[in-house]
Amino acid sequence: LRARLEEDTMNLKAQLVKDKEHLRTLLEEDDKMKLREDINMKEKYLNKLKDATMKDKDIRCIEIAGLCHDIGHGPYSHLFDRLFNKAIHKKKPGTKEWEHEDVSVSMLDYMMEKNRDVKDKFIEIFKKKNVGLTMKFIQDLIKGKPSSTEEKARFYMYEIVANKRNEIDVDKMDYFARDCHGLGMKSNFDHLRFISQCRVMFLESDNPDETTIAVRDKEEYNLYELFHTRIGLFRKAYYHEVNKAIEL
Repeated sequence: LRARLEEDTMNLKAQLVKDKEHLRTLLEEDDKMKLREDINMKEKYLNKLKDATMKDKDIRCIEIAGLCHDIGHGPYSHLFDRLFNKAIHKKKPGTKEWEHEDVSVSMLDYMMEKNRDVKDKFIEIFKKKNVGLTMKFIQDLIKGKPSSTEEKARFYMYEIVANKRNEIDVDKMDYFARDCHGLGMKSNFDHLRFISQCRVMFLESDNPDETTIAVRDKEEYNLYELFHTRIGLFRKAYYHEVNKAIEL
């Protein structure tokens, strides 16, 4: 994603240089006005791209969020979630639904508080004054929910580990691949190709300053295979009658 953002930025800069050179050769005032408007629009978009650019620190935070996203799972994974929520609601009706991401965030806080080595490494990598903000950013990445609307150009980063916009994220790609391998099931979804066809785009609707991860239209069949794999896993494994009987 960063490489594509940098490529888009370089291409736009080159196009702006050409447009400005072309502007000098125009004679008609109407043509000049149209080209100036086009140049202004491209310069605004270039500034938006700069705001969206992924830095080395961002990549490190996304990697940590990916590694820590599921540490909050209890024994037997989602079965524990359901049993725990059922027990909590029985004891305290109306309690907020418990999600493993919330526990992942709490465990990350616990590690920072109790494990000096972890805290020292964080300070070494992210600098002491930035540790609090960095930790908040990582925790928001785990939840897939930005806590601030100020940096809309960076919203796409929250769609990598836990995509709350359309549920297509690397977490699913990872466990689909592992579960298919463990169960001897075939998956035709090509995650490497899918990722190679992704790029960062600005929304055209209500939030034009907000970014999202978009994919080429020619990837529709590959995307279909992702959901085909998902329904296959649910039918043959996750919701299999023997599995559900054991859960009961």
